[in-house]
Amino acid sequence: MPFSRNINYLHFGLTSKCTLKCPECVRTMSNPTLNTVWRDIKEQRQIDWKQYRSIIKDLSYNSILFCGNWGDPIYYTGLIEFIVYIKTVTDVPIVIHTNGSYKDANFWRQLGTVLQQDDNVVFSIDGLIDDDQYRINSDATSRRLGISTLANILPEETRPRVSQKCILFRYNENRIWQIVTESRKLGFDCIIFDTPITDNNPDLTPHYFGDRFEVHFDE
Repeated sequence: MPFSRNINYLHFGLTSKCTLKCPECVRTMSNPTLNTVWRDIKEQRQIDWKQYRSIIKDLSYNSILFCGNWGDPIYYTGLIEFIVYIKTVTDVPIVIHTNGSYKDANFWRQLGTVLQQDDNVVFSIDGLIDDDQYRINSDATSRRLGISTLANILPEETRPRVSQKCILFRYNENRIWQIVTESRKLGFDCIIFDTPITDNNPDLTPHYFGDRFEVHFDE
């Protein structure tokens, strides 16, 4: 399977299942055209990862990304099995983006065990964990459990990196110091700040539209 360019990463949209109702997500929009075009998203489909084994095994790339563009990868029923397979054929880092809600400690322990130190679990928490106004339907209690299990319970020498990604909206842009302080206390290795798309929700638009930036807590 030849490609004319180097592949930076493979991005798998594992599932369209998600527990949230984020304002800028297509699943929350009532536009009839979107309802037709994005029917697979609204009907909660998922891929069969086994169909992609040859791609993962035969191509050359730098990392694998499981990102919740349309659905959250932690709700994909075959996630652990898929990662176990990946680790048998390649040692590239795996990056998982998630809202982190509604999973128990056993799930996070299994996930942290099959992942390795070069891998990264990124929790999308837009503000303080108890005041994440954008991630509607998120659950602070189970998020804390997931973060704590990965960052504080699993052995530090084998666990994956655990990061927070925070989008700066109008409601949280003036609380950066509090957010950074909480992020460190929760056990994150770093926090990434980014700016949003707010085409359909201008009231969320922040005054800040500078560069993406990161704060690292590594000792």
